[in-house]
Amino acid sequence: MLLPLTNVAQTPASSVFSEDFLPVWERAQAYTLAVAEAMPEEKYHDKPVAEVFSFGEQQMHIAGNLQWLYATYILNQPLSSLDVAAEGKTKEEIIQHLTTVMGTITQAMKSLPQGAENDSVRFFNEMMMNKKRVFLLMRDHMTHHRAQMILYLRLNGIEPPAYVGW
Repeated sequence: MLLPLTNVAQTPASSVFSEDFLPVWERAQAYTLAVAEAMPEEKYHDKPVAEVFSFGEQQMHIAGNLQWLYATYILNQPLSSLDVAAEGKTKEEIIQHLTTVMGTITQAMKSLPQGAENDSVRFFNEMMMNKKRVFLLMRDHMTHHRAQMILYLRLNGIEPPAYVGW
């Protein structure tokens, strides 16, 4: 039998979103960086086929997407520049760039005024969504490309780090 929730004190979603989001985001960051570290430097610019990103490009794409989503939809500011090129960068430089960008998103979430995650934004000038959904999109997009990186590890006979997402 289901009980009605009318007599249960409920906390508004706006006050708990960052509490729910941050621990999962921080674990996702750590896992993504562990996957990035697992690939040897000499394989960073390899591609399984010509039409896809290299291992390093996957990370630069994640970082670029995070920067763009943050500037455009969280700050509501044009992005002055965006570095997504992996070519000519070392493994260490790519990982450092990704680490810095992910840290920016962590700080953005920590400093987001209570309730601001419910502010509406027009996504791609087509649909309305709130900033909470933008943060969730950031995590989902990172997960998508991290999964591709895991596949690259396996294609190179490298055991990926154990999953730590929950």
